[in-house]
Amino acid sequence: MADAEMVGILIMGGREMLKGFKLAGFETFEVEAARNGSAEVTKALDEVIKEGRFGLICIEERVVGKIAKELMARIKKKGFPVIVPLDVPLSWEGAEEKESVVARLIRRSIGYQVKLKR
Repeated sequence: MADAEMVGILIMGGREMLKGFKLAGFETFEVEAARNGSAEVTKALDEVIKEGRFGLICIEERVVGKIAKELMARIKKKGFPVIVPLDVPLSWEGAEEKESVVARLIRRSIGYQVKLKR
């Protein structure tokens, strides 16, 4: 594992999602959920983790679902890197209708629906 001061943030997801993160200066890794199967997604993430350069990996939620359960279990056991799923709408029409990841986590942890205003 890399030095605590040397670890960075990586954003993994589809080309369209990554554009904004690239503009903001984040390091990105393109992996399309629709185009790549579970084996390819798992292999890509495993290689990134073995590099040891990233302490936080934000992954598009559709891609997270394709990661092998064995790899996710190994990451959870080790506790490093931290994996954060990003819920990005396919289109901005109707984006307000879908429950955000934050609202879903709050509802699950406190057992109550919280309306988050933007």
